[in-house]
Amino acid sequence: MFLRIDARWIEESLQEFEERTGREVGIDDWGALAAAVYRYAYELHAGEPFYVEVPVRAAVLLQMFVTTRPLQDYNGLVGAALAVRYLRESGEPVKPPAGGMSRLVADIRMGSLPLRAIAAQLRSWTTGRGDGRAQLDGP
Repeated sequence: MFLRIDARWIEESLQEFEERTGREVGIDDWGALAAAVYRYAYELHAGEPFYVEVPVRAAVLLQMFVTTRPLQDYNGLVGAALAVRYLRESGEPVKPPAGGMSRLVADIRMGSLPLRAIAAQLRSWTTGRGDGRAQLDGP
C-alpha cells in the first residue's frame, strides 16, 4: 500500500499532536516541511516511487524532521509521531520498545544512521497488520 501524504496531512498531524500533548510546535521553516513531503514522494520515473517500502517512507519523514528541524521545538518527537502514524495508516503499526524511539532519534541527530538503517529499525518494531494502534515513547 502506498499511502500518499501531502502538506495538509502533516499540518493535521501537527494540530493533532498539539491537541493531544498540549505542546505548541510552531512551524519555523515551511520550506523544510515541503521538502519532507517532496522527498518522501520522490519518483525516479513518472509514477514510479523511489522509496517503495512503507518503513523507508516513514524513515524519510522521521529523518527529515530530525535533521532539517522545520519546527521551533519538538522536531524529534513530532518526526517520530509522523513516522508511527504513517506506518499505522499504511497497515504496518509499530510498537517501539521502551526508550527505543528516543535512541533512534538521538542516533539520527548524531548523523550515525543512514536512511536504510532507520527504516530497518522501524521495520523491526512492526507489530503486524493489527488494529492500527501503536505506542510511541517520547524522544
